[in-house]
Amino acid sequence: MEQWNPAMKKLAGGSLYGATCRRLAKNGGKVAGVIWYQGASDANEDVAPIYTRAMKKLVSAFRRDCRNKALPIAVVQISRVVGWPIETAKPWNAVQDQERLLQGAIKHLATVPAIDLPLTDCIHIEGVGQNRLGRRLAQAMCVLRGERKAGKMPLDLGKIEIEQEARGM
Repeated sequence: MEQWNPAMKKLAGGSLYGATCRRLAKNGGKVAGVIWYQGASDANEDVAPIYTRAMKKLVSAFRRDCRNKALPIAVVQISRVVGWPIETAKPWNAVQDQERLLQGAIKHLATVPAIDLPLTDCIHIEGVGQNRLGRRLAQAMCVLRGERKAGKMPLDLGKIEIEQEARGM
């Protein structure tokens, strides 16, 4: 989230937020919505506790700079983590849970889960899962944009819990 800090907008290409705003201006200043898939780099003890606060600032800045107070934003909840020690996984799970709760804390935002999708390694979603995630994001964005026949959000998110893997089975 550090590179997405709206306070770094003036750095233009020197920050991710600044580069995004520069591209936005070059393309007419309007977007239909934002898809956000980030969180893994914040899944550490130092910054995980402030993830929600940082997201609220970022969403507010996106909406200000896009001149759309109701800009729809679909957030991907980072996937599950497999094989990490519980102490290492706790900040990861903290970010997951904060992402799950964002849709209740920020209007016109939906969280789309990825925790049930198949993995290629301890955290990365494999190809078929990426396709499923893309369909979920499209569905969520249609609902957020109020499109006719959009239906419901793709999935409702429940509580996140850390489970210890059974060893030796």
